[in-house]
Amino acid sequence: MAQSHWSSSKEREFCACVCVLEVTADGRLQLGENQSLKKADEWCCLMSTAPVLLWEVWRGTTNEIPDTEPPMPPNSKRVIKHSHSPLKIYQAALYLCCTIRILACKTITMNQAQAGEDFLQLHSQLLIRLGAKLHINHHSSLHYLAQIKLFGPVYAWWLFAFERFNGLLKKIRHNGHDGGAMEVTLLRNWVQTHCFYELVGVKTFRDIN
Repeated sequence: MAQSHWSSSKEREFCACVCVLEVTADGRLQLGENQSLKKADEWCCLMSTAPVLLWEVWRGTTNEIPDTEPPMPPNSKRVIKHSHSPLKIYQAALYLCCTIRILACKTITMNQAQAGEDFLQLHSQLLIRLGAKLHINHHSSLHYLAQIKLFGPVYAWWLFAFERFNGLLKKIRHNGHDGGAMEVTLLRNWVQTHCFYELVGVKTFRDIN
C-alpha cells in the first residue's frame, strides 16, 4: 500500500536508506540489498527504522509529511482505489510498527500484549477508512492476545526458525539419492551442525564435562 503512489525515484531513495544500515560490533544486522526475504531480526530492525526512513522519503520542504494525495505517475498501469495520502499511510505504518515492536519482544506481559493488539486494531481500522482491502491475516492477527496467553511470547512459537532451518537443509548436498540415503545425509548433517554449534558455544572445557 505504501508503494502505491511512489515514483521510481522515491522507491530508490527508500531502498538506498535501508541499505545504509550495516553490521555493527554489537551484532546488529544490516538489511542488505535483497529486500524480498527477510529474517526475523531483519523485520524487527526494519520496523524500528521504518518511521524515520518513511519520514525521510515523504517529508516536504517544511519537514512535514503532506496530507494531499500526490498525482499518479503517467505511466502507471495500476488503478488505485484507496486513499494514498502520505500522511494517513504514514499513520497506518506507525501503528503497524508499534504492533510488531511490542508483539515481537522475547518477553511480554499481558498488558503489553493487549497494547500490541490495540495498535493492530487501530492499524486495521485506519486501513478500512482509507478504503484499503483487508485480508484474512488482518482478522487472524487480532487473536494474538489469546494465543500469547496460551503459548507465551510470539517469539517462542513463530515460524522464522523453521524457515531458517529449512533453508539450511536445502543447502545440503545429497546428490538426489533415494532409498533412505537422502534422509540419512540430511539427518547426519543436521546433528553434525548442532554438535559444532554446541562445541563453539561452550565457554570452558570444564563445561564440556
